[in-house]
Amino acid sequence: MGWFLVNIVVPLLAPVFILCLLRPLPLPAPARTSLKWITPVKDGQLCWVAITFCASALHEYGTAASQFVAPPAALLQVSNGLANVCLVMSSIVAAGGALYPTSAEKQMGVSWVRHFSCFCVSLFFALASAFLYAIIHFGMS
Repeated sequence: MGWFLVNIVVPLLAPVFILCLLRPLPLPAPARTSLKWITPVKDGQLCWVAITFCASALHEYGTAASQFVAPPAALLQVSNGLANVCLVMSSIVAAGGALYPTSAEKQMGVSWVRHFSCFCVSLFFALASAFLYAIIHFGMS
């Protein structure tokens, strides 16, 4: 359980937790508006977390797989392949979010999911990569 909290939960919640630490500070009004929970993750920043999850999973798979006499189980091989795909896709979304930022205010007439689509996609990749990382970590040990 400790591995899961330190390696999965903390990186996912750190951006929002840091905002909670900044709220009590006497910030000027323009800076206070940027303390919305969506601000640190709206432009695909969770894809950076997904990239690190994938890299850690691939490293763990590569180092542990070399110690096995028989090839790893099919689920681990599929998870390794999906981690590679997730790594590439997360890199593209992270770069795209940096190039084309979204405003923190939802526009009228646009659904929340559509306005924050980069966040939704990055959340999907972060959760998927965390799941793949956990499969590889616990499957290789």
